[in-house]
Amino acid sequence: MNIDELKKQYYQLDNSYDRYLLLTEYLSEYPEDNTGKEMLSVLNLRYGNAKLRKPADHFMHACMMMKVMADEKFSTFSLTKNKQEYQKLLKELGLYELQTVELLAEWKHFAKMYIRLSKENQSRSYFFGMGKREDIVVEQRVNEEFQKVFIDLPNRLGFTKQIEVLKDIIQYELNHM
Repeated sequence: MNIDELKKQYYQLDNSYDRYLLLTEYLSEYPEDNTGKEMLSVLNLRYGNAKLRKPADHFMHACMMMKVMADEKFSTFSLTKNKQEYQKLLKELGLYELQTVELLAEWKHFAKMYIRLSKENQSRSYFFGMGKREDIVVEQRVNEEFQKVFIDLPNRLGFTKQIEVLKDIIQYELNHM
């Protein structure tokens, strides 16, 4: 398997453990491949210990915490504390890491999953399961959540530059799904 075949297979998988196994198998054949090593490093950044069968997705955790923070109303007294917490979340997302091609690809993979899960969550049946929300309503709600989490919250806290790359990736994926 060459690196292009690896990437194609790797980014089609959602299961972190399967992705880990695929990478380690590739790296056992090509131990000096820097791209494969970088992909493993990014996988570990996202999942901590990718060897676990169900590791926590740190990118998803950070975005969920940002969503909670975006829904909160905070005063000037708590602004400093919120900025510090937000910086920790940006670090968890890898936004203070060197932005390699592999990290950008992982953000793209995450963005697709985040959008898909958001749409699934927003499209739950309502009224005792006798109906579903229309796709346009679901898309509108997902776009509103994106606006709150990736545009409004960073503006309120003064972190628009730091999150710009990830925001652009998610915006692109929203526009092309």
